[in-house]
Amino acid sequence: MTPLRSAAAAALLLFLPSTAFAGMKLDTSIAKPKVGFKANGEPGALDIDAKTEALTVADDGTNLTFTVDMNTVKTGIDLRDEHLRSKFLHTETHPHAVLSFAKAAIAWPTEVGQKANGTLEAQFTAKSITKPIKMTYEVQKTKQGWKCTGSFDYNTNDHGIEVPNYLGITVDAKQSAKAVLYLVDAP
Repeated sequence: MTPLRSAAAAALLLFLPSTAFAGMKLDTSIAKPKVGFKANGEPGALDIDAKTEALTVADDGTNLTFTVDMNTVKTGIDLRDEHLRSKFLHTETHPHAVLSFAKAAIAWPTEVGQKANGTLEAQFTAKSITKPIKMTYEVQKTKQGWKCTGSFDYNTNDHGIEVPNYLGITVDAKQSAKAVLYLVDAP
């Protein structure tokens, strides 16, 4: 490479946002991540909000991968939680739900307070079955990094998850997930 091309490449790197080449990690100094799964029952008599703060993030430089330990998800009713894990998700053999997408799918804001939002293509894995989904997101630049909010809809039938039915109330297979978390550049 000629010295002129080397200088041009170095100058280009200076103007790229740090997320173009740095790894990212969770920042729990501001707040713990909040992950929720929402399901409704038919004939409309049931709303289930399952929540956890047990989220990990992996950044391979190209993709961000978010993993939830489904054994930590709580609905507020212990017996329902046990049935969710043992009868429907089978967490003894499929303990994680995973969301992965290309970092380049987001135009990461570079100035504090600046926001970016949109819809991106992602891969969602539940019960070890991966399917494409569309995720809506909002990313806001903070002093330390980025506040990230993402949500998507999924169908439990696509992941081989049996639909619960109890006393004439059936949980809808169409469900949603949402997460709010903070990311920073990894050192």
